[in-house]
Amino acid sequence: MKNIRHCVVYSANYQTCNDCEFNWIPFSLGSYCRIAYCVDYDQTNDICNLCETGYTTTSDKKACLPITRECETYASSTFQDTALTCIKCLFPYSLSNGKCVIPRCITEDLSTPRITCSQCISNDSRNPEKNICYPPIEKCVSYFFKTPSGYGCSQCEFLFEPNDTGSLCIAASFNLMGWSGGASASGTFTSFAFMMSLSTKVLEWRAYADSMASSWSLLWWVQGYNNNSYFTIRTIITELDPILGTNAEKAYYFVVSNGSLTLQDGFSSSGTQNGLQIPTANLQWSIKQAFASNTFVYTIQYMTSSKYVSYGLGLVDSPVYFYFR
Repeated sequence: MKNIRHCVVYSANYQTCNDCEFNWIPFSLGSYCRIAYCVDYDQTNDICNLCETGYTTTSDKKACLPITRECETYASSTFQDTALTCIKCLFPYSLSNGKCVIPRCITEDLSTPRITCSQCISNDSRNPEKNICYPPIEKCVSYFFKTPSGYGCSQCEFLFEPNDTGSLCIAASFNLMGWSGGASASGTFTSFAFMMSLSTKVLEWRAYADSMASSWSLLWWVQGYNNNSYFTIRTIITELDPILGTNAEKAYYFVVSNGSLTLQDGFSSSGTQNGLQIPTANLQWSIKQAFASNTFVYTIQYMTSSKYVSYGLGLVDSPVYFYFR
């Protein structure tokens, strides 16, 4: 009788093995038992140096067990174990119930070489490799992604802009510039803009330069009401409050007086709706995106008369286009 290590059922002549112990299989016409799923078996030391694809060795190298996809580190194991225990996943996967998963992924795709996500909570904030589902950023419409990880917002909804790092969309302020493209979506902003003189508090349409900020209020804030069906447009400055005797922020609003665009000192309300103050009619403006392919160009229309703001301080019947910079 031939002694074959790990053999439990011999052939009739006891020279070959028909069945081996668990985790070993007959090999070379039953001349010896080798570790199942092993492609590089060390017969002398009875260990496996390399397993088939989809398997990896136990800690004692005496068994090949199925891998946990995207696992980096397993708990200590022996040939007596029936499964490996993953304790650390490869980046960027997370360990959950013994598996490596993509956080915030609704539907994982296991058919790809690495696990990817076919449906995140928000696919807009999924990285290009599709293996990270970043949390969506409120009001963000377009994202940027860093390598190997990291992301942010590159463009927010109207009235909002990315903060310095792109981690949030915050209330935006704009330079209200002219538009060189006329009725075309192609063009750029002109050198003219609306601004308020800090000395006279008078609205003007004039040539713009960043260096003018010491004498002119150049930025405008747009506040939406009733689901953005209309807006107020204001510039904010800091000046002495004669009652308080200290400096305080103060707003001047776009209004129309005698058919011309001018400014109103402070907010005026016609009542409340859902607990919010409603601007008086003279403060209400319709602001609409002019071109579907350009999210920076808008028309400004006076709600009371339906006339459009034009370059200068007049109102006209036909749309005039402004670049919200």
